[in-house]
Amino acid sequence: MLPSRIIELDAYIIVYGLALIVALKLLNSSINMRGLLIDKSHPSRVSPARVQLLIATISLSAQYVHAASTSLDGSFPKLGSGWLYLFGGSSAIYVVRKAFERRTINKRLRQGQ
Repeated sequence: MLPSRIIELDAYIIVYGLALIVALKLLNSSINMRGLLIDKSHPSRVSPARVQLLIATISLSAQYVHAASTSLDGSFPKLGSGWLYLFGGSSAIYVVRKAFERRTINKRLRQGQ
Protein backbone atom coordinates (compact mmCIF):
# COMPACT_ATOMS: atom_id res chain seq x y z
CA MET A 1 0.00 0.00 0.00
CA LEU A 2 1.29 3.45 -0.89
CA PRO A 3 2.22 5.86 1.93
CA SER A 4 -0.07 8.52 0.48
CA ARG A 5 -3.00 6.08 0.63
CA ILE A 6 -2.20 5.26 4.27
CA ILE A 7 -2.16 8.97 5.16
CA GLU A 8 -5.46 9.45 3.34
CA LEU A 9 -7.05 6.56 5.26
CA ASP A 10 -5.71 7.95 8.55
CA ALA A 11 -7.25 11.32 7.79
CA TYR A 12 -10.63 9.70 7.06
CA ILE A 13 -10.46 7.71 10.29
CA ILE A 14 -9.66 10.81 12.34
CA VAL A 15 -12.34 13.03 10.76
CA TYR A 16 -15.12 10.46 10.80
CA GLY A 17 -14.08 9.27 14.26
CA LEU A 18 -14.36 12.80 15.66
CA ALA A 19 -17.72 13.28 13.93
CA LEU A 20 -18.95 10.02 15.46
CA ILE A 21 -17.77 11.02 18.94
CA VAL A 22 -19.53 14.41 18.72
CA ALA A 23 -22.72 12.80 17.39
CA LEU A 24 -22.75 10.25 20.21
CA LYS A 25 -22.15 12.92 22.83
CA LEU A 26 -24.98 15.00 21.38
CA LEU A 27 -27.31 12.00 21.47
CA ASN A 28 -26.57 11.05 25.08
CA SER A 29 -26.67 14.73 26.23
CA SER A 30 -23.02 14.95 27.24
CA ILE A 31 -22.86 18.15 25.21
CA ASN A 32 -25.28 20.68 26.68
CA MET A 33 -27.48 22.16 23.93
CA ARG A 34 -30.00 23.75 26.31
CA GLY A 35 -30.54 27.40 25.54
CA LEU A 36 -28.69 27.32 22.21
CA LEU A 37 -31.52 29.01 20.30
CA ILE A 38 -33.18 30.90 23.17
CA ASP A 39 -33.44 34.67 23.06
CA LYS A 40 -31.64 35.90 26.18
CA SER A 41 -33.83 39.00 26.60
CA HIS A 42 -37.04 36.92 26.30
CA PRO A 43 -36.29 33.40 27.62
CA SER A 44 -39.64 32.04 26.43
CA ARG A 45 -38.84 32.83 22.77
CA VAL A 46 -36.55 31.40 20.15
CA SER A 47 -34.09 33.91 18.73
CA PRO A 48 -34.53 34.22 14.94
CA ALA A 49 -30.99 35.61 14.61
CA ARG A 50 -29.53 32.53 16.32
CA VAL A 51 -31.59 30.15 14.18
CA GLN A 52 -30.51 31.95 11.02
CA LEU A 53 -26.83 31.93 12.06
CA LEU A 54 -27.02 28.21 12.92
CA ILE A 55 -28.58 27.37 9.55
CA ALA A 56 -25.97 29.45 7.70
CA THR A 57 -23.15 27.80 9.66
CA ILE A 58 -24.44 24.28 9.00
CA SER A 59 -24.97 25.07 5.30
CA LEU A 60 -21.48 26.50 4.89
CA SER A 61 -19.95 23.58 6.79
CA ALA A 62 -21.79 21.03 4.66
CA GLN A 63 -20.68 22.80 1.48
CA TYR A 64 -17.08 22.87 2.69
CA VAL A 65 -17.09 19.17 3.60
CA HIS A 66 -18.63 18.33 0.22
CA ALA A 67 -16.04 20.41 -1.62
CA ALA A 68 -13.22 18.83 0.42
CA SER A 69 -14.45 15.30 -0.20
CA THR A 70 -14.75 15.81 -3.96
CA SER A 71 -11.38 17.56 -4.34
CA LEU A 72 -9.14 15.32 -6.41
CA ASP A 73 -5.86 17.21 -6.20
CA GLY A 74 -5.61 17.29 -2.39
CA SER A 75 -5.67 21.08 -2.15
CA PHE A 76 -7.92 23.12 0.08
CA PRO A 77 -11.41 23.36 -1.37
CA LYS A 78 -12.51 26.53 -3.09
CA LEU A 79 -15.77 28.01 -1.86
CA GLY A 80 -17.73 30.39 -4.00
CA SER A 81 -17.92 34.00 -2.94
CA GLY A 82 -21.70 33.60 -2.54
CA TRP A 83 -21.16 31.22 0.39
CA LEU A 84 -18.78 33.66 2.05
CA TYR A 85 -21.23 36.54 1.52
CA LEU A 86 -24.01 34.40 2.99
CA PHE A 87 -22.00 33.57 6.10
CA GLY A 88 -20.68 37.12 6.49
CA GLY A 89 -24.16 38.58 6.09
CA SER A 90 -25.59 36.11 8.57
CA SER A 91 -22.91 36.95 11.10
CA ALA A 92 -23.44 40.67 10.55
CA ILE A 93 -27.19 40.31 11.14
CA TYR A 94 -26.49 38.44 14.37
CA VAL A 95 -24.00 41.05 15.60
CA VAL A 96 -26.32 43.96 14.77
CA ARG A 97 -29.18 42.23 16.56
CA LYS A 98 -27.00 41.68 19.65
CA ALA A 99 -25.83 45.31 19.64
CA PHE A 100 -29.43 46.54 19.35
CA GLU A 101 -30.49 44.19 22.13
CA ARG A 102 -27.69 45.36 24.41
CA ARG A 103 -28.53 49.00 23.71
CA THR A 104 -32.18 48.40 24.57
CA ILE A 105 -31.27 46.62 27.82
CA ASN A 106 -28.87 49.43 28.84
CA LYS A 107 -31.55 52.02 28.10
CA ARG A 108 -34.06 50.15 30.29
CA LEU A 109 -31.53 49.91 33.10
CA ARG A 110 -30.82 53.66 32.98
CA GLN A 111 -34.54 54.46 33.06
CA GLY A 112 -35.07 52.18 36.06
CA GLN A 113 -32.38 53.89 38.17
